[in-house]
Order: sequence, then structure tokens, then C-alpha cells
Amino acid sequence: MKILLIDDHKLIKIGIKVLLEDDEKISVIDDCASKTEFLEKIKDNIYNLFICDISLPDGSGYDILEIIKEKKLDAKVIILSMHEDKSYIKKALRLGASGYVTKSTAHEEILQAIDKVIVKDEIYLNDKYATIFYELFKEDKEIELSEREKEVGRYIVEGYTLTDIGEKLFLSVKTVDTYKKRLMEKTNTKKRSELVEYLKNNLIL
Repeated sequence: MKILLIDDHKLIKIGIKVLLEDDEKISVIDDCASKTEFLEKIKDNIYNLFICDISLPDGSGYDILEIIKEKKLDAKVIILSMHEDKSYIKKALRLGASGYVTKSTAHEEILQAIDKVIVKDEIYLNDKYATIFYELFKEDKEIELSEREKEVGRYIVEGYTLTDIGEKLFLSVKTVDTYKKRLMEKTNTKKRSELVEYLKNNLIL
């Protein structure tokens, strides 16, 4: 098994390598520190597993997941992050991650996560986040947006005003505001900032 670690924290990468170096299933452990370096690495190497941080100097782990999907790379991804909020985990899973491990528990979980993701071909989450699968299913099932609602939602996420959105979609400001209110009702959000955060994290546009 060939693994690529994508993280700009040297101590984290050293620690993970120490944890993995005695595993006989692993033949190669490479590392890089950014999205740019990741793109260079995958030009000449084929990896079975990427272990990736969410925060990178020139992008994010979400960008890495998108690239893997676009390039149709036959590899699994485990996100290794300091972020423990469920919204980060949900977004990673929606983008195709096979596992999510927090840095605070990596020393206890990373080998277990690799075994479950690679050997058993299953998704890995620890018991603390076991309900996330149900929550994702429930959200996907319950929130259905019309094409017009999605259009308005995209522009809201991009920061356009209601007036700007109306001009782009040839709608009155009142009509755009109605769509915004529908979106807030469907996503159970109270403020525009909450709506933007929800739409970005849950990728339902």
C-alpha cells in the first residue's frame, strides 16, 4: 500500500509516519505540504490512500477531494484534522472522504481507520460521530430545492445582494427575497450568514 500524507505541519507528519512505519501492509509513505505539491506528487506516483488535513496553505482538504474526484483517482481519503465540528465531517463525507480522524485522537485511531477504509472497504468514523450517517441521510432526504431556489442559493453564497440576484435572474427583489425566505425555512436557518454556512457545508446546491 502506498500512502501520501498531505499536511503542512511537520510534527504531525513525523508522528503519523512513526505510527505507520511498522505496518507490513504499507510499502511507501510519502508526504507533501500543499495542494500544489499534491498535484506534483500525483503526476508521477500512484497512491492507494491519501491522509489529508483540511487546512492547507494554498487550499483545503476539500479541494483535494474534488481533485481526486475530477481525476478519477482510484484511492481512498482519510481526513486528519483538528476540526471536530460535525459540519466539517459532513462536508468531507459528501465530497467522498472514506474516513475522518481528529488530530487529538490520531495516535489511537489512525491504524484502525486505515484498516477499516482499505482492508474492509468501509467508512471510518469513531463512536463520537456515529450518528452523522443518519443525519446526512435525513438531510438529503428532507431538503429538496427547486432549480430556481438552487440558483438563488448559489448567488447568496457568492455574496450577491438581493438586487444583484434579481438583475441576474430577471426577478423582482421581492421575489428573490421570497426565495431566500424559502431557503431559510427549508434549512432551518435564521440569518443570511447561517444560510450561507449551511449551504456551503452541506453542498445541496
